[in-house]
Amino acid sequence: MKPRMMSSKDIGILFERIDQSMPKATEIIIIGGGAMALRGEKMATKDVDIVIPELEHHRRFIRAIEKCGFIRPTSLARPYRTMGALVYKHPDGYWLDIFSDRICDKFLVHPKMIRRMETHRQMSNLTVRLMTREDIFLAKSFTEREGDLDDMYVLFTKGLDERVILDEAEFQSRHAKAGQIWESFLKVKLDELEDRYDITIPFKRRVERMAIKRMEKAFKIMK
Repeated sequence: MKPRMMSSKDIGILFERIDQSMPKATEIIIIGGGAMALRGEKMATKDVDIVIPELEHHRRFIRAIEKCGFIRPTSLARPYRTMGALVYKHPDGYWLDIFSDRICDKFLVHPKMIRRMETHRQMSNLTVRLMTREDIFLAKSFTEREGDLDDMYVLFTKGLDERVILDEAEFQSRHAKAGQIWESFLKVKLDELEDRYDITIPFKRRVERMAIKRMEKAFKIMK
């Protein structure tokens, strides 16, 4: 079954149904295209990416969506198999990608990041929070999903706090699992953005300097 494109209205109705199956207070974080759709920054998204760092909240949410008819597919295309999420689909065509505290086993969702987020909706038991534009922008710098670069451009045009992006890139590098250099991921995507959309990103040079410094430090450690 192919994912069905979901508008902000579709997402809202879906979460109302899930809330009705939720036995107690549960908080989830919407990231990526789902968060952008709920903010009115894109028309629709083909799946909703969700992060639930709290283990008990994670378990409650899974039980609730299963009551609503969601099931785990028996087979998935390669991009879905490699992103480290629990993928659930519904007969109506809704797809949910559910992460714990790391997106695609790389991008760490931590307490300081959560404090930056806005509460989008508070229902009877389900609280929906949205990841900030800055954190979505950075998270999309290491993914290769169709439309990610377009989403980054939209986020850039909305206005971004470069300080938050650069501080978070530095944090992610320090807490990376396999020595990933987030400043390098970001630099590559900024080059692609400038080339595709013929724009100038004012903080790209600073990102480049940070990446070089990070790589030099990593090289010294390996020597």
